[in-house]
Amino acid sequence: MVYPQVVDAFRSYWPGERPAPRAVLHLSLAEVYHGAQRTVEYDGRSVTLDLPPGVHSGARVYLPRTGHEHASVAEYCGVIVQDQPPFQRMGDDLLLEWTVDVRSLCSGCQEEVPTLAGPATLTIPAWTAPGTILRVAGRGLPILGRPGLFGDLCVHVHGRMPAEATDLERRLIADLINLQHWHVDQA
Repeated sequence: MVYPQVVDAFRSYWPGERPAPRAVLHLSLAEVYHGAQRTVEYDGRSVTLDLPPGVHSGARVYLPRTGHEHASVAEYCGVIVQDQPPFQRMGDDLLLEWTVDVRSLCSGCQEEVPTLAGPATLTIPAWTAPGTILRVAGRGLPILGRPGLFGDLCVHVHGRMPAEATDLERRLIADLINLQHWHVDQA
């Protein structure tokens, strides 16, 4: 008996034309986080596909056979995962751009940041430079094929001048920024 997935996998090692996917499934990061079910129409029937949590762009979901048992090429759907603001996918990690007041960067603070599973607490140590990436462990996407394991949430911290700062505070913060060679957004 020939298993089409195995034949298709070996075919990728030899040059030649790969068959086009029957359909392309577009998934959001929330669907990748929780897993998804999609219905695909092919060969005159509807097939419901279960997409596991953590699936990546470029993954191929094989379609069940429809009676052509001796076909030499497996039929499949391609997967495209689209970023979902404010998050960007980096493998199993999620990148989040986050802006914090310069006074908080200097003194250190805790910020509540969004994740796909609900808010999480990010601890920003004192004297964190703008542009630093801090990690919240285990708050990224599920790792495909490894139940219970998750990537990290990578928070790219940006600094901004406080809007309510007095002129003296603005001058002091500007001097600090120049001394530290920080790039800070002006409010």
